[in-house]
Amino acid sequence: MTLQMGLTLIVLLFMIIGFFVGKLSYGLITMTCVMILALLGIVTPETAFAGFSNTNIILIATMFAINLAVGKASYSEIVKKRIAVLQKKNGFVLLMGIIGFSIVLVQFMGMTPTMTFMLLIVQTLDDDTDMCQSRMYFLIAAISCAWFARLPIGANAAMPLLSNASYEEMVGGNQDYLLGMFDLLKGGLIPSIALTIYCILAWRLIPRTKISPEAVGAYRDPNAQTGYSKRTDTIVTLVLLTVMVGMALNRQIGSFSYIIVSTCVLVLIFTNVLSLKEAVSALTCDTVWMAAGLTVVSTALTNSGLAEAVGNGILNLLGENPSGLYVSFVFSLVTVVLTTFLNNTAVILAFTPIGVSVALAGGMNPRAVALVISLSASLGLGFPTASNIASIAFAVCHHNPLKTAKFVIPFLIIGVITITISCNLFFPVY
Repeated sequence: MTLQMGLTLIVLLFMIIGFFVGKLSYGLITMTCVMILALLGIVTPETAFAGFSNTNIILIATMFAINLAVGKASYSEIVKKRIAVLQKKNGFVLLMGIIGFSIVLVQFMGMTPTMTFMLLIVQTLDDDTDMCQSRMYFLIAAISCAWFARLPIGANAAMPLLSNASYEEMVGGNQDYLLGMFDLLKGGLIPSIALTIYCILAWRLIPRTKISPEAVGAYRDPNAQTGYSKRTDTIVTLVLLTVMVGMALNRQIGSFSYIIVSTCVLVLIFTNVLSLKEAVSALTCDTVWMAAGLTVVSTALTNSGLAEAVGNGILNLLGENPSGLYVSFVFSLVTVVLTTFLNNTAVILAFTPIGVSVALAGGMNPRAVALVISLSASLGLGFPTASNIASIAFAVCHHNPLKTAKFVIPFLIIGVITITISCNLFFPVY
């Protein structure tokens, strides 16, 4: 183990303990770790603050501001009342509606936009019932993990390309060894269905907490306009439609979609739907701090050589002439463990080339190994560092990772087992 890896793991351990203790805000803990990494010289000052310019972090921040504006529209109150009635009369129908809507949104908008948008729905729930806000929000994160990028629509179409880009040169551009546009659907459908059934049956295992106003920047300026108006309804509706269209067209217009969302926030400020104080509160809330800091911590862990060390360990673990099921199981399990502490995108980029090199050396199908890694990396739910949606879910609801483990561990076990079976059924390792 190198000195850099050792120091980075110590900082990670400090962050884990801070999250488990739960005495300080997650954003403060994470940014403290970032500053420690910078002071130790593990990351540069530029890298330490790079998280705040990350497009996903910008999206999280701006969507929180837009969510705050939606709360000022009259129809938000109408939706809240109708959901409250449905919640009391037929909670199962409401549960299936939330799950179904989340599945559809994650296909068109991706994980992070789905999480920030669904916060609007969750905050209308009666927090005194079993289907409280914190449980449903974490459930939405789980469903998003289970169904992420199954259809190559919008930003999701880039996922197979992202995986391919990490190892294309290693296989000489051979298309038989690269992921196709519908491979994630073919290999991931069985796991998605199994995990959805688990979520429907086990959502009560998610602990009850309270959504923190500080975590989502829900500051209300006493000097801002109060009451509902047709003008506010019109502006908020146009902004919401613009944001949804922009994110759905992410694949076509690329990073410009984030400019659209940011511009919508400016429109809300200039039209006085949001005061400047309210917008700043949302844009700089605790969840934004946490998400920005976690991108830096994950980068430090990736650059420390942790993924490469794990790859060497896998070679020894596989031994001689391992079965296809065993190979898939090991890569799926290791990917899930890595993704618990490294951002899922970082795991795909750093671990896929290692997995493919192992596959080529062992006479295996690199496409099968790459698919297992890509599907398993989407199960980033066990810890705030696992993915952007995990960081949002944990920060917004201030969940303790130890208390969510009784829901998350079975979720991950089912994911690993079904991914192993499904990939061997449709994409044999040998």
